[in-house]
Amino acid sequence: MGVPFLRSHRKVRSPDKTSANTMHKVGIKTHHIMDFAAQQSGGYDKIGYTQKDLYNYFTAQRKIEVADGDTEGALAYLCAKAEYDTLFYYKYDVDEQNRLNNLFWRYSTSLIDYMCFGDVLLFDAIYRTNAYGKSFVILVGVNSYFKTAIFGCALLTAETIEAYTWVLKKFLDSMGNEKMLLSVLTDGDKAMRRAIKNVLPNARYRLCKWHLKKNAVDKVGIEDFRVYYLSRYQQDDAT
Repeated sequence: MGVPFLRSHRKVRSPDKTSANTMHKVGIKTHHIMDFAAQQSGGYDKIGYTQKDLYNYFTAQRKIEVADGDTEGALAYLCAKAEYDTLFYYKYDVDEQNRLNNLFWRYSTSLIDYMCFGDVLLFDAIYRTNAYGKSFVILVGVNSYFKTAIFGCALLTAETIEAYTWVLKKFLDSMGNEKMLLSVLTDGDKAMRRAIKNVLPNARYRLCKWHLKKNAVDKVGIEDFRVYYLSRYQQDDAT
């Protein structure tokens, strides 16, 4: 294999990207773009990248465009909801490149639920399971029927103290900053814990029992530990 075709020597450079994008947008196929680049460079071995590299570049660009389009669509939807429902709330911020960074929203029913049942909050983050690689945060409580009451949701780019602090501040702002939480439950994440201490210094911090049980069962590694744990747990509840 020649040196120009080694992965470490292949790169679609900025001038090549500009030219390729121009041709691609008017419908010229990738292999024709490669033919043109070969003519300009004096041969396929002098282009500096392969047709597969160009395919990969176009695929990456499409993903960015789709993500940006989804962002615009999501914000347009939330804006329309806010115009239709004056109690609906959403806030977002952007990074240095003007891309969506963090997004928080809550429905009008969430405001009502929080005012009635907002003494205890479960602050839970689902790790980057969506197509956009963002952490999905859900803030929930329990109503008088022992059913889940969703107070708010957020999408975060990073799981940091700053990001969680931003969510909590927007959450309290969305509720009018009138009712302060008594207790906040989490899975034990250190960044969450610091953010809670910063924003809600008077709230009691607690570990979620469900996460404690799951981590114990998953990490102890003892056969039938789940059965033993559940039997002891039920005995404790009975007493």
